Amino acid sequence: MIDALMSNPTIRMLEQTMSFHRAAPPVLLDDIANGSTPGYVQRDLPVAQFQESLRDAVKRQRASLNDVYEPQVAGWPGF
Repeated sequence: MIDALMSNPTIRMLEQTMSFHRAAPPVLLDDIANGSTPGYVQRDLPVAQFQESLRDAVKRQRASLNDVYEPQVAGWPGF
């Protein structure tokens, strides 16, 4: 029963969304801490890209017969 719950497309969507938002504070803290470091390249979370990927994944899942849910955002682990 727990396996069915954890593989539910809605749970997967929420898991991916939480993972994306969990990545924000460390990125922001790194940018603040290294702002004056010579050669440091500021990083950014591609929020619009993630939202588009999430929308596409939901559309694919709704159109799929096998409940596939896999958002993909280039460059971010787990996406």
